[in-house]
Amino acid sequence: MKKTLIALAVLAASGAAMAQSTVTLYGIADVVGRYSTTDLGKGAGSLAKSEIVSGGINTSRWGLKGSEELGGGLKANFKLEEGFAMDTGAGQTKDFASAPQAFSRESWVGFSGGFGEVKLGKTWTPFDDVIGTSDGMFNAVGMSPMRLAFASENYRDTISNTIYYATPNFSGFAAAASYSAREGDPKRARVEAFNVTYGSGPVAVQFAYQQEHLELATAGGIAGTTANNGTYAVLGGSYDFGIAKAKANYAKVTNKAWGGGSGENIDGNNTKEWQIGVDVPMGTALTLSASYAKSDDNNATGANRTQKRDGFGVAGKYVLSKRTFLYGGFSLNTASQVVTGSTTGDWKKNIVELGMNHKF
Repeated sequence: MKKTLIALAVLAASGAAMAQSTVTLYGIADVVGRYSTTDLGKGAGSLAKSEIVSGGINTSRWGLKGSEELGGGLKANFKLEEGFAMDTGAGQTKDFASAPQAFSRESWVGFSGGFGEVKLGKTWTPFDDVIGTSDGMFNAVGMSPMRLAFASENYRDTISNTIYYATPNFSGFAAAASYSAREGDPKRARVEAFNVTYGSGPVAVQFAYQQEHLELATAGGIAGTTANNGTYAVLGGSYDFGIAKAKANYAKVTNKAWGGGSGENIDGNNTKEWQIGVDVPMGTALTLSASYAKSDDNNATGANRTQKRDGFGVAGKYVLSKRTFLYGGFSLNTASQVVTGSTTGDWKKNIVELGMNHKF
């Protein structure tokens, strides 16, 4: 009898411990039919494309996440997330890796509690956390005018070797900061970023800043000189009127090569840009959204880095269930040089999309 009672007590304790630890498999499957036309500028011809593409609204991904109760309100957490292409099944490459990565989007472990949350590993930066929050057109990966026009979209988003901290929410206010070590890879940067956000009732405001320190690379490795620091700053906000939600943001980029990603930062290559948008609920299932974005390069070095870009678009999202929605829309986007006598880099791109997004 005693042995039976002891065994039952052990099983009960084991069950309680298991109940305090969770692991979840999750993901997003997003695929879209896209038709686009691109005019490449004077004498450069044009291109029309019909294609099935992965990720119209969100990048397709799958992942594992979990937490364990450690007592006293403290939790141990982890997340492993891989991006992939729905149309081909190919894995995603991020952070300037040379081949698809097992967990290209996130791979971290950390703690959370009354003090906030700490993450260690590969995480999104605090700048990435907020840049799309006040974008219209559902911040759609493939057709949002802001995502196509903004130089701010050239920031490094998910970065290896990162320490990330987020505060608790204090009456609507919250903040986060991160530091990412470069660790000897010439294609990576040392990155510092932070954000401050506020959300209460119909009002939401976000500010974020990110600084990227690159070193100039040579054929034999890393040169001894340090390139200029590329910086990004964005201020965004929204107000929900009930019948519609107004959205807007303003961003500034300094010393960054437009489209350059892994290249050196360029002194004086500065950009100012803004976006306005609106979401309009049309009943319980359908939401319409519109956006206009404009971006102007300033004091840039070289004709191919001096542009004005803008775009306008309209999109709709129809909810079928808690996990599935259909979407569609179009955007009209242009870029033009402002250097006298140069047309290199001029383009016009029109996009029409119809897609499906399913969460699991």
